[in-house]
Amino acid sequence: MLPRAGRLRKKREFEQVYQQGRRVSMESFAMYVHARDDSAPTRLGFVVGRRFGTHVQRNRVKRRLRAAARGLWENLPP
Repeated sequence: MLPRAGRLRKKREFEQVYQQGRRVSMESFAMYVHARDDSAPTRLGFVVGRRFGTHVQRNRVKRRLRAAARGLWENLPP
């Protein structure tokens, strides 16, 4: 699992990324990136919409995304 300090968890944090970040669209999903100027650590958050099925299926997708991010965590900028 990603370190607790490296996760976006609150609605306010996600809203800030949506408003101030940049959207990168791909075929199956969209990713929002918000580069901050301060020296705060890199943080990630995953949102899976209802079109992906039941809550069980959405949670499975989020777990897989977190697992993939965990493998790349060491290569992300601080």
